[in-house]
Amino acid sequence: TAIGFLSNLEILDLSLNKLEGSLPSTIGNLSLLTELTLSENELEGRLPSELGLLSNMNLFELEGNRFTGTLPTSLEALIHIDHFSVANNQLSGTIPVELAAMEHAESIYLEHNEFSGSVPHELCVLNFNRTLMILVVDCILACSCCYCNI
Repeated sequence: TAIGFLSNLEILDLSLNKLEGSLPSTIGNLSLLTELTLSENELEGRLPSELGLLSNMNLFELEGNRFTGTLPTSLEALIHIDHFSVANNQLSGTIPVELAAMEHAESIYLEHNEFSGSVPHELCVLNFNRTLMILVVDCILACSCCYCNI
């Protein structure tokens, strides 16, 4: 889609616009993107693995949509992330251990999804030994280091 042609784009904030449809895989062409905010829309479908190509990203906000499926393990490439939120979607499966590669993250919001299992120990290590100050998940998930949200 056309968004993939905006190769010099650094900030994309389309929150609160009632956008519908899915996130195109061409989003991965925006290699200079540092901020992606698509919160509170009506976006749905799986998150494309091409999001992992956005290695300059420091702000990632996709909360308040209807995204489904699992979190792509390719997100481990987002090593410059300060704030990561996929809260209030319909994401499922387990929380990938690869999120622990976000070693500069100050906040990670995963609550109000359909995740199962437990929070990977590596995220707890990130929480206690590095810069992560906030890790929020649903209380149904086993986690010794998280804020749980009912």
